[in-house]
Amino acid sequence: MVVPALDAFTHHGPGMHFVSNVDATTSTPVLRRLKPNDAVIIASKTFTTQETMANAAWRGRWFLANGGSDISRHFVAATTT
Repeated sequence: MVVPALDAFTHHGPGMHFVSNVDATTSTPVLRRLKPNDAVIIASKTFTTQETMANAAWRGRWFLANGGSDISRHFVAATTT
């Protein structure tokens, strides 16, 4: 919500896409805009939420199935703990 709201005040750089649930109707359109080597930030307070872990695993499988080879170079985890 914040990113689109502040769009008029930013200099356009790398695109950002957000997936916050495991519903394929939400996540599939996002994947259509991505390339396997795009950076991925997975954010969670505890990394125990099922949806967060399912989305991370799903994106990892997609990355590998679409030509990606080194998850450690493209995925970052962000947390508050």
